[in-house]
Formats: sequence, structure tokens, C-alpha cells
Amino acid sequence: MKRTHSLFLSLLTLTLTLTIFPNAAALAQTAAPNEAPAKAQPTAGATAGAGASTAAAASAAAVADAVAVAVRVDIAQPTGARIHRELFGTAFIANAKRVHEPLVRRQLAALGVPVTSVSVGWIGHVRKSADGPADWRELDTMLVGLREMGLGTEATPLQFAVGGPGKWFDVKNERHRQIWADTLAEAARHCAKARVRVAWWELWNEPDG
Repeated sequence: MKRTHSLFLSLLTLTLTLTIFPNAAALAQTAAPNEAPAKAQPTAGATAGAGASTAAAASAAAVADAVAVAVRVDIAQPTGARIHRELFGTAFIANAKRVHEPLVRRQLAALGVPVTSVSVGWIGHVRKSADGPADWRELDTMLVGLREMGLGTEATPLQFAVGGPGKWFDVKNERHRQIWADTLAEAARHCAKARVRVAWWELWNEPDG
């Protein structure tokens, strides 16, 4: 009974192997064209079950070689496949100073990607307290720089990753939540006034960070 069961499993393995990898032997030979294929040496008195197991093991070895051939990639040779431009983007930490640095401007212009994610965590600290005024000078100066670089247009929309509010903020305080909402709305108005299109807003980057 055990021998019959073993024979059945061996034949099933061989059948599945040949079904999924019908050219496994050919691929294995392609992987090592200078090596002669191994020839099975029959053993006197071998049972049918042992023969099937040997065939299954040989097929498994061929499959292993076939898989190795299948995943080999020559990066020096172009595949001809087209990658859609809209799948690319870039991200950088921005402030009023960085967007006016010549190196930053040259690099962003050279990338030519359609989407730029701008990390502006400091926007959450434009208010130093719940009752204090908001200081928008940093944002307004940065927006001018982004616009000069050609970012924030219909063709080059931005994503803003805004940091959370200062230590004064209490998430359980309804008044504080409203102040935070008003602050974000005001930031959006400043972007609109500067004609900088922010298509996506991350309203609180890493709130548990």
C-alpha cells in the first residue's frame, strides 16, 4: 500500500511538472549549453515506484534550472516596454530657503516628473498657540519659489504633506480641532492666491510619530 501511494504521488508530481513546465528540459539545457545532459543509469531490480521517484527528482532538477533561466535579466538590454510617465513622481522637504537654492531648482527641473510631493511639516506650527496669530510668511515665500520653478500648475500638480499642530493642540478639545481646520483652510487659500495648484493634501503627516 505504501509503495502504491508513493508511486501515485511521484507520477502526480511528474505530471504537474510537465504540465506547468513542458519545456523544462530544453530550458535547463539552454542554461548550460556546454554541459551534456545527465543520463539516468538503470539499476537492476529497481521497482516501478523507485523509477517514478527518480523521474520526478530529475524533473524537479530541470524545473529548478528552468526557473533560474526565467528570472535572469540583462539590464543592459532594453525590453522595449513602455512605462507610463504619470507613474513617476518626486518628493522633497521644502521651505522658503530650499526652493530658492539653484541646485534644487536645477535638479527638479531636470527630473521633469509630473507630480511633486512637498513635505511642509512646519505648516502645522504657523500658530504658536491656540489664541496666537498665524505667521504665513514662510509659506508665501515658498509658494513664490515653487511657481517660479513651474511647479503647481495644471501639468505639474503638487501634493502637500502637512505636519500636525504644535504642542498646544489637544485633539479632545473641539475648539482646538476647529482652529486646526481653519488653519488648513487658510493654507489652501494662500496656495490659491499664489496660483499654486495643490491637488492632494495630507492633512496630518504621521500623527502618531
